[in-house]
Amino acid sequence: MPLLQKMAFDALGGKAIDDLAEVVDDGGTIINFGSLESNIGTNIYSLVPNHLALKSVSIMSWFRLAEDEKRKDFELALGLAKSHPELFEVAHEYEFGDFQKAIQHVSPPGKTGIVLLKNQS
Repeated sequence: MPLLQKMAFDALGGKAIDDLAEVVDDGGTIINFGSLESNIGTNIYSLVPNHLALKSVSIMSWFRLAEDEKRKDFELALGLAKSHPELFEVAHEYEFGDFQKAIQHVSPPGKTGIVLLKNQS
């Protein structure tokens, strides 16, 4: 018998949601963020037999948060970056004036690591 999970995270969308539905326990939740693939072809009925919930997370909703909540999020992110730099593989850093090069750097398939855009001081 496979080990089932209460929650699964999905950054792809599409068929990946159907695949995750097979390993999430009855009443569990799949959290979709990013949807790197199109969600066309997702079989929403794969969630029904096990009473699964599908929740979506979008960066756009973050902009609607109160300023205090956003500040706390930034503090948490900065704290993680400072205390655990191994979590963030940096592919390259660009000066703000080179933002077009940064955009080109993140575009190719297979890119690994994050691209940083430095703030002008």
